[in-house]
Amino acid sequence: MNDTYLIYLLCGAIALIFLYLIAREFQTSRDFRRIYAALAAAQKARVGIEHELRVTMQKAVDETREKSESAIGEGLRASREEITDIKIETDFLLQRLDRLEESINKYHFLLSDQGVGEPDAAKIVSLYTSGYSIDEIARQLRVSATDVAFVVRLNNLEVR
Repeated sequence: MNDTYLIYLLCGAIALIFLYLIAREFQTSRDFRRIYAALAAAQKARVGIEHELRVTMQKAVDETREKSESAIGEGLRASREEITDIKIETDFLLQRLDRLEESINKYHFLLSDQGVGEPDAAKIVSLYTSGYSIDEIARQLRVSATDVAFVVRLNNLEVR
């Protein structure tokens, strides 16, 4: 009986160990299913986050591109306006320079037509620095007082 009892005891112990292993396998299998489900959920979340990140990055790139294109466009527009302003100012100054050149040529021809040449312009300056008035010089050289005053101003002399 002792042997039979030991065999039953041994079979019971083996059965208990076997049941323990089956329970453990069931629990391990359940843990693996949970881990797998968690990994699947994490993978799904990662894919969702990657998609959101791509969409957000594309929006940021598009906004940045629009802003930079807008800023570049504004800069170009401002530069064009500034160039236009400079061109207008340059044209104005060129016209003014042309008018001044015409005035100088007009007075130069007036002086030449009345017989006042370069030596006479030097004579006007000489007489004026000697103390003669503009009217006295005009009478003496037989030229207009305006022409004498012009030569005086042209030579940076103080009109008195």
